[in-house]
Amino acid sequence: MNRLHAFAIRRPILVLCLAALVTLAFAPGILRLRLRTDGHALVPAGAPAVLLDEAVRREFGIRDPLVILVHSHHSDGIYNADTLHLVDELTRSFHHLSGIDSAGVRSLATEPSDHFRPGTLRRRLLLEPVPETPDQLEALRGDVEAIGLLTGTLISHDDASAVILVGVRPDTDRTALIHAARELIAGANTANHDVTVLGAPTAEALLGSHILEDLGVSVGRPDPLPETFAETADVRVDALSRLRTAIARHFGLLPLAIVVMALVFTICFGSVAASLLPLLEAGACLVFVFGLMGWTGVPVYLTMAVLPVILVSMGLVDEIHVFTSYKQRRAAEPNESSAQAVSAAFDETCLPVLATGFTTLIGFLAFALSPLEPVRLFGIFTAIGIAFCTLWTLTVVPALLVLTPWSAFRGRRALFPNGAPRVSAWISAIDRLGRRPALPLSIAFAALLLSPLAIRRVAVQDSWINGFARESEFFRATEFFNRHFQGMHRLLLAVDTGHLDLKGPLPESDVAFEEIRLPADIVTDPAMLLGCSLRVSVYADSGAAPAAAFRPPYWDSNVQSVEKVGEHLVLTTPAVHGSAKFLLQPAAEETLRYELHSQGLANPAVLQELDGLERFARTREEDAVGGVVGPPDHIAAAEFLASDRAGGSRVIPSDL
Repeated sequence: MNRLHAFAIRRPILVLCLAALVTLAFAPGILRLRLRTDGHALVPAGAPAVLLDEAVRREFGIRDPLVILVHSHHSDGIYNADTLHLVDELTRSFHHLSGIDSAGVRSLATEPSDHFRPGTLRRRLLLEPVPETPDQLEALRGDVEAIGLLTGTLISHDDASAVILVGVRPDTDRTALIHAARELIAGANTANHDVTVLGAPTAEALLGSHILEDLGVSVGRPDPLPETFAETADVRVDALSRLRTAIARHFGLLPLAIVVMALVFTICFGSVAASLLPLLEAGACLVFVFGLMGWTGVPVYLTMAVLPVILVSMGLVDEIHVFTSYKQRRAAEPNESSAQAVSAAFDETCLPVLATGFTTLIGFLAFALSPLEPVRLFGIFTAIGIAFCTLWTLTVVPALLVLTPWSAFRGRRALFPNGAPRVSAWISAIDRLGRRPALPLSIAFAALLLSPLAIRRVAVQDSWINGFARESEFFRATEFFNRHFQGMHRLLLAVDTGHLDLKGPLPESDVAFEEIRLPADIVTDPAMLLGCSLRVSVYADSGAAPAAAFRPPYWDSNVQSVEKVGEHLVLTTPAVHGSAKFLLQPAAEETLRYELHSQGLANPAVLQELDGLERFARTREEDAVGGVVGPPDHIAAAEFLASDRAGGSRVIPSDL
């Protein structure tokens, strides 16, 4: 490997030209970079839980909701014409916003009531028209209380806030969507209201903004958080928090790391050249790595946020050893040429540089075995960056040292030529302690014995909300939402009640006025047929003449009971659905056709089991359960409204 720096010392101009060409060739790739901060990017695409989640979301049309939180300062909360007009206006506007699923927009303006539109049998919406008078507002309050499903979901528990839920498609640019949403809100009349944008898509957009800020890229910031949300969150924002936020927004983590590294080299070597040469390596490394990511189509994941700082800090430590050896050589042999001094310095430090770079590279490559793509790519590209820095140190740095006059590198006297006095004293004390091996070994052994006890206290931070600083605007607004609604994050409980899809011929002799007989071998368990939809239809080309001159093509009902009798299953249906034999009037020996389809949620027994599951989930408040809504709640509410709001009718009916 000594041939690398030997070649660079002989041909410094050629080495620098090659390094510049490589760096410039990869630089345009930075323009192709894209951020990917959505939560789905952080999990393995083929994991069973992920596949199940995708199937459930696809089956039920579930989207990640963008939450538009509207807080009213009116004494009656949201029950005033201005707030309701604002909710109605924003709901209509978000229906036409690019990147959202218009069918997934929900608010008070989209919810149906139990009242009919004049002259029709169609239900009107709660805000159709928007209530204006006190009587109309009071009627709306009564409708919301009667439905019982909107408090905590679309309306806060104290009736002071309302939300608009906007379903976001997976392929939508989160950052652009949040900007568009804020522009919509800015164009509305929000006087006497506080309106903010929350939800998972907002968190993902903010995380992308934080990554850019860490890199020193300025991004547009939202307006300050309204005092309504800031005060209620009960989070103290101290001076240190403000300073940290100001550094992140106006300076950036990467520029700060570069400045610190420059100060370290300046203090150690007292030379501007000694600071600029490593920074040139840091810049080239970042351009190469992120350009390579852009050319290969690798997005910037959340795990990449710390990549620049790691490369700057770990990739430049070798220069400290190289420059120290170079200065010592020039001091010991002042008459040597620059080429001879550089060659001697790299002969001495080449092996440590290679060993450090190789072991660090291997350490990060271990992440390449991770099943998580963002973690795997983080390890791979960090290893590539370390390899680039090591190669740069062994080629470009010696070329630059040969071409840099010794006077420029030597510069002024170092700030602490013999080391900082206090630091030197600490190092001397540690050295004296090391000469008494019994004490440090005893301390280390005791720490190892106690460490398993501390490991048990390690907690996994798996909440994207808690990933934000407690004093951040987004965290405080989300805390406000969680206190006044059922909660921002939804846990989806998917219950499979069984799938059944049966078809077959049905002889006329098996159709009676009060029952239908089917072969007993069509199912393994007759109970599986309970609650199934049942359709009996006629064949258009059966050839048999029906008893009635005119008859409908089919008869629909559902299975109320089933009993095995000999080789048949005897099915009964609700009397209110009539009789298939009476309605279809099949001819003697005519063959009909039956179709059975499972619909477990039409079975009261299944709904009772689900209701028990909901009651259990509601008791888990210690697990951050803010509320539970499921099919039993919707069916009980529908029964209550269909019963003209009669007392005691908010129950799961015994016959569906």
